[in-house]
Amino acid sequence: MKKNVLIINSNFREVASFFDILKNFEGNYKYFALTSSFRNDIKKIYNNKNIKLYYYLGWLSFDNWIASLFFLAFYSFLIIIYFFYSIIIALVIGVKTVVCVSLIDKVLFSIPFRVIGKKVIWFELPNEKEYQFNLVIKVLCKVNAKFSNNIIVLSDYAKEKLKIIGIKKEKIIKVYPALNTLNDIHQDSLFNNMAAKEREGNTRRYFTLGLITDLNKENNLKVFLEAVKQCLDVIPNLQVIIIGDGKEKNNLDWMTKTMAIDNIVWFVGRQVRLYRWIRNFDCFVSVHFLPSLSDLNILLRVIHAKVPVIAQRHVGLEELTVSLDNRLNTLIDIDNVSMLTKKIIEIEQKAVARQKIAELQKEKVVREFTLERQFNKFKEIL
Repeated sequence: MKKNVLIINSNFREVASFFDILKNFEGNYKYFALTSSFRNDIKKIYNNKNIKLYYYLGWLSFDNWIASLFFLAFYSFLIIIYFFYSIIIALVIGVKTVVCVSLIDKVLFSIPFRVIGKKVIWFELPNEKEYQFNLVIKVLCKVNAKFSNNIIVLSDYAKEKLKIIGIKKEKIIKVYPALNTLNDIHQDSLFNNMAAKEREGNTRRYFTLGLITDLNKENNLKVFLEAVKQCLDVIPNLQVIIIGDGKEKNNLDWMTKTMAIDNIVWFVGRQVRLYRWIRNFDCFVSVHFLPSLSDLNILLRVIHAKVPVIAQRHVGLEELTVSLDNRLNTLIDIDNVSMLTKKIIEIEQKAVARQKIAELQKEKVVREFTLERQFNKFKEIL
């Protein structure tokens, strides 16, 4: 008899790689996804016979105190509504286990589903930051966590963050993100052709910085471009490849022109096949202060390609990366221009050390961040 698992999530864009895990499950599990009605594009991506999609309106975020207090004022009323909603869902689907992903889902569905006798699991997103700034969220999460069976986190940093707000450590289970290289298919790309033409007839070796990110104001792209500008005095053969699209594309393009670095910075848009781009990077920079689940997936692929990574320190990436004591450490404060500039220069100048650190990081990822380990851990929890 199949065990029906319901996944409730109001933010599919951040957890696409989580559903890659579910594709590996066969046999006794069948999955149903309850998602926000305005994000039905996920249906095109995950049109899988073992993953059925239902919709509800994930209508509220906790972006400010007003929204949080408004939510708190009507919270008891909402719990009653979602209690009856949960009963209907349980009867229609016959669900045994419920996985809540987004913050709004955890505080709306945990109590109702646990009261009617279902197993409730939280999947903690790595870039969930409301706990740090919002007292209302801390209280709501602490209360609702008592109704969850387990909370899945991806790092010790996330585990400590939950313990600080009063969640019992016995509930928290760490599962490393998994490396999936099945999509890294060899193919020619614009960058390979561009790099080949630039290097023909010229013995100069370019030092290539790579970024894969959405082009928006939240990311530290302005800081990164300022660091690139400062690096040119020491690394004249620098070039930058930025993969991604977003609302800030035109502004960033204009910024590179005003900084006179538009001849070394290439915006190439979104790329479906990333592997041939990644393997031509000499260094990769993650500009996110709190990497999302998709950012972690990209970091794993970059590390697997033996490319050193510059990223934010003290947010859990220490478990993913490797440092060489007294030689090279690649984790910094990513929003600090001076620190980022010095680190790029250091990695460029320490060629032997960066090669060594890249090899050690790949060995660590291949050994510890495997799909098999992640699959077995999720299977045990579910």
